[in-house]
Amino acid sequence: MARPFPAIYILATSMSLVLSAGAGCREESPRPRVHVAASVAALVEAGLGDRVDVSAASSFAIVRQVIAGMPADVVVLADPTAMDQLVARTDIDVSRRRTLGWNRLVVVVPVSKASSFDGTLDSTAGRIGIGDPDATPLGRYSRQSFERTERWSALRDRLVMGGDARAVVSLAERGEVDFAVVYRSDAIANPLVEIVESIDPSTHDAILCEVAIVGRHPDSMAVHDAIGTDVDWTAAGFLDGDPSP
Repeated sequence: MARPFPAIYILATSMSLVLSAGAGCREESPRPRVHVAASVAALVEAGLGDRVDVSAASSFAIVRQVIAGMPADVVVLADPTAMDQLVARTDIDVSRRRTLGWNRLVVVVPVSKASSFDGTLDSTAGRIGIGDPDATPLGRYSRQSFERTERWSALRDRLVMGGDARAVVSLAERGEVDFAVVYRSDAIANPLVEIVESIDPSTHDAILCEVAIVGRHPDSMAVHDAIGTDVDWTAAGFLDGDPSP
């Protein structure tokens, strides 16, 4: 008859297995959490691959969530005003705030309608998709331009609020609006829409895309630098130099 193992031996062996398993399965540090303006999310994801965890929202929504305590290591925002708010409410090292490029507003139509477009927003009837001016930078820039050129009242009844930048370009892509005011980078990235008009950049605040470190992940600085060097912002439709016409 086999002798039973002493209980203390069984306990010691079990603990040894647990400890050895734990040593071999120790969790590594999670990937840096990068929160990105919706208009540039795909671009950042393509440039950084699986080195980071990317989530997208409007710049204003990201700021609200980070201030409220959402875990974040790096942010990429499409509005300097939103970044100003984040800097004022957190302990961001302003020396790590960097401009990646500047953007422009353009008017797009579905590719299927581009050949028949003859005119401008002012001279052609139809619904116009824009971002929500109260919730997104895209909408705020669009409203600024229309107000400063005294067109807001004339166009207001034709406007369809589409939420963030990706939602607005989707309205045009699917033909749910006749035109849409979007970022130049979004228009270039989407083969289903075509630019038919450019909006004078002097009619609205400069559209700057910026990156900043907001967390203490050991790889935050490397990610911050990679967003500037490994992402081809110029090829994506962003412009270098001063934000001027």
